[in-house]
Amino acid sequence: MRQLYFLSCILLWLPFGIDAQVYSQTEQEEIEASIQASNFQTSLSFENPFEVITFGTDGTHEDFIPTAGATETFTPAVGDRFYDTGGPGGGGLNAGGGNGTELPGNYLNCGCTTTTTLAGVTQIQFHEFEVFGDWDWLKVYDGTDTSGAVLYDSNANSTTDSFAGMIAYHGSAVFTGTSGAMTFEFAASTVVDHTGWDVEILETESTGGGGNCEWTVSVFSSSFGDEISWEFRDADGNTLLSGGPYSSFPYVDTQTITADDPVEFYIESMGTFNDNSASFTIANGNGIILNNAISGGNELTFSNLLCSDLPAPAPDNDNCEDITPTTLTNGVTTTFTGTTEGATGSDYEIDVLGYPAVWEAVTLTGTCNNLTVDYCGTTAGVMDGQMFIIYTDSCTADEFVIGNYDFSTCGDGNGTVRFYNLPAGTYYLPVIVDPTYNTLGEYTMNVLSVDCPPVPDNDDCENATPLSCGDSSSGTTISATDSGGNLAPDVFYSFTGDGTEQLVTVSLCGSTFDTALRVFTDCSLSNEIAFNDDFCGLQSELNFISDGTSTYYIMVEGYGSNGGDYEINVSCSVPPVFDPCSPVHTGEPTVGVGFSDGYSAANDFNVLAETKFTVEKISFDVATVMGDPTTFDISFYEGESGVETQVGDAFTNITPTAVTPNGYLFGFYPMYTVEIDLPTSQTFEATMTEDKKYWVVISSALDASGGFTYWVAYDYLASSSQQPTWQNDGSTWFPYQDLGDQFEGVMSIEGECETLGLSELSHSDFAYYPNPVKNTLNIVSKKAVETVTVYNMTGQTVINNMKVRNGEINLSALAPGTYLFRATLQGGQVETFKVIKN
Repeated sequence: MRQLYFLSCILLWLPFGIDAQVYSQTEQEEIEASIQASNFQTSLSFENPFEVITFGTDGTHEDFIPTAGATETFTPAVGDRFYDTGGPGGGGLNAGGGNGTELPGNYLNCGCTTTTTLAGVTQIQFHEFEVFGDWDWLKVYDGTDTSGAVLYDSNANSTTDSFAGMIAYHGSAVFTGTSGAMTFEFAASTVVDHTGWDVEILETESTGGGGNCEWTVSVFSSSFGDEISWEFRDADGNTLLSGGPYSSFPYVDTQTITADDPVEFYIESMGTFNDNSASFTIANGNGIILNNAISGGNELTFSNLLCSDLPAPAPDNDNCEDITPTTLTNGVTTTFTGTTEGATGSDYEIDVLGYPAVWEAVTLTGTCNNLTVDYCGTTAGVMDGQMFIIYTDSCTADEFVIGNYDFSTCGDGNGTVRFYNLPAGTYYLPVIVDPTYNTLGEYTMNVLSVDCPPVPDNDDCENATPLSCGDSSSGTTISATDSGGNLAPDVFYSFTGDGTEQLVTVSLCGSTFDTALRVFTDCSLSNEIAFNDDFCGLQSELNFISDGTSTYYIMVEGYGSNGGDYEINVSCSVPPVFDPCSPVHTGEPTVGVGFSDGYSAANDFNVLAETKFTVEKISFDVATVMGDPTTFDISFYEGESGVETQVGDAFTNITPTAVTPNGYLFGFYPMYTVEIDLPTSQTFEATMTEDKKYWVVISSALDASGGFTYWVAYDYLASSSQQPTWQNDGSTWFPYQDLGDQFEGVMSIEGECETLGLSELSHSDFAYYPNPVKNTLNIVSKKAVETVTVYNMTGQTVINNMKVRNGEINLSALAPGTYLFRATLQGGQVETFKVIKN
C-alpha cells in the first residue's frame, strides 16, 4: 500500500493529513535537495549513472558554412559541423542594432533565403540555435529539397525560435531523417542578426546503423517509482532490457547489454496518481549519449540510437578541482558564463550532491560577507528548480549549504540565492545537472559580495521592539543571529494589551523572503502560543488572544535558513464570542486532518456551568481524494486537557442524512458538507459551578473510490476555552500539528441547551433569571459584578459596560432575540451565558 505520496507540486499527501501551505513550490524543492543530500549518499553507492568515457576532438572534422542567398549542396561526414551563414559563434541580438554591424558569428541580415542540402545525412544534433522569430525563420526538411517532410519549423510556436524552445517542442536537439538527405531553408530579414545555429552531423548513409556495442541504461530517482516502467528495444521492437515499477525509493536501476544498433528506449510514468518523476541516461561505448528525465503522466520514446553516437564534450569547469577561484571585490558584481552540456558526474558529485555538476568558485576577502548569486539572463528552463541554491567550502567537502532563494528578483523566471554572514575564504558554487528540473544549456551566473550590515538592535528577545495595535515596522534579519525555532536569523518584537482582551493579528505580508512567525509568552521561548509559516504566498500571518495585561514576544524569522527584509503590521479587534449552546467552528480551510483507514479526529465543545446540552445533529466538512464520502463512526468523550474518557453512546457505520458538494480544497480535492442526525440524542451536563469540556470523535470509511477522507480544518485561534483538533493514529490521541501549526475542524452541533431551575441556582456562586426574560434580568452573585457586555449571535457588541443595579439589569430597550452575556466579576472572574429576550 502506498504509504507516502505526492498528489501535486505543492501538497504532501499523507493518511496523517493534507495541507496547502506546508509545501509551497520553493519549500518542496528545498526538501528535494535535502532528500538528495541525505539519501543519495547511501543509495547511489551503485554504479555511477553519469560516469562517461573521456574522448578527444577529431581535428580533421570540417566546418560547412553556406553562402547567404545561395542554393547549395554539401556532403559532410560524421562529426562535421554545419553552421549558419555567419559561421561559428554569435551572441544573440546585436546591441548595435544589426543592419550591417553584425556580431562575429551571427547570421547575416541579408534579406534573402538560403537553401542548403546535406547529402547523405540521416541524423543531426543542434548544439546551439537562435533566430529572430518575429522576422526570420528556419525549416529543416527530410529530403533533397523543400518538398520533403518538415522535421522542424522555427515558427511552430512562440518559443521554437530558441534552443530551449526547440528541445521543449521536439523533445531533444537530435533530428533523424529517412530519405538519406536533409535540407535547410533559412529566411533572413534585413532587420536584425542573431546567433543562428551550430549543427553536428551524427549519422550519414554510410555510417548509420549496423554497429554492435555495449549499452548501459540507468533509471533513477529520489522519489516514488511505482508508476515508472521502461523498455530498451532492438530495431525489430524486441525488448532487450526492461525495468520498473519500483516499490521503494530512492532507487538506481542500471542494466547493461551488448546489442546491434539502431536501438530504441521507451519510458512511461502513467498510473492512478501520475506523481512519479525519474531521470535516465543511455550510454554506448563512447559514453552517455542521452541524459533526460520524465514527469508524471507522460511517456517518451528515443529512437535510432547508434553505437557511433558521441557524447557532448565535457566543459572546462566540469571538475571542481580544475577551477581557479576568482577573488571578489565587495560591492562589484562578477559574471560567469558556461554550459552544462556534456557535464559528467564524478563519484564525489554523486555522493555529495546526488547529481553531476559544473563549477564556479569565488574567494571572499571581507571579515563578514553577504553573497548573492543570480542566474538573471539565463535561457528559461536551464536553471529551473533548486539546482543552484547551494555551495560547498571545498572540493572535498562532504556536505553543502542551502541558501536563501527567490524566483522574482530577476523578472525572467530565473532565481536568486543569498548566503549571509560568510567569513573570508573560498567558496565553490556547483551548477547542478538534474534533468528532472533543468534543460542542459548555457547559463549566466552573476555573483556579488557585500559587507555584512550591523546586527539589528532587536536581535535578542530581551531587546524586543514594542508594538501596539495599529503599529507597523520594517527591518532585516540578514545580520541577526539565530535564537531558536528554524535554523534562520531572527529578530523580536513585543506586544502588551490595553487592559481588555483583544484578538491580535500580526502580519509579515509584503516581506521579501520566505518568512515564519512565532509568538511566545516570555523570553525563555519555551511556551509558544502561535505559529505560522505561509499565509500570503511565502509570507506569514497569525492571530492570538491577548489577555489585555500580559506581554507577548513575537519572533520574526525565515523558513529553513532564510533571511531578508521584512514588514510587520499589528492590528487588533474584539475576540469572537463562542456560543456554547450552538457550537460552530468555521473559517477558511487550510488543512485536511486524516480520519479514515484507522485514524480518527476530535473537536471539542463546552457545556456551561449549571446547564446541560442535548446533541441531536452534527454537520462537518470533509475532503476526499476523488470519491464521495460513505459512512462514519461517531462517539463522544470528556476531558478538559484533551480526549480522555468516552461517554454516552457510540455509533458506527452511520449513513449521512445529507451530503452536499462544497467546492474544492486547495482547488483540487472535492469537499462536502456532511450532515448526520444522531440515531439517539445525547445529553451532556456541566457541574453546578464549572463549565465542562466534551469532544465529538469522528472516523470515516474510505471514500467511494477507495481513497482517504479528511476532516477539513482551519487555523486554530488559541484561547482559554477551546482546544485545537486532536487526532488518533489507531492507538494514541495527540493534538494535530503541521509544521507547528494547529487547526480547528469545520463543524456545527445542533441541539437543546437548558438551564437549571432557580431553586438549583441558589446553591451556586453566580446565577441569573428568568430566562427567557422580558424586561428585567436578575443577577445573583457572591462576588461583585463589575461590568456586563452583551453580544448578538454574530459576535458584535450590542451593549458595553452595562452596570448591575440592586441585582437587576434593565433590558426593556433590547430588541427581541438571543444574546450572549459576558459578566466580569470582582477579581477578574468571567461568566458567559445565553439569554433569550422576548
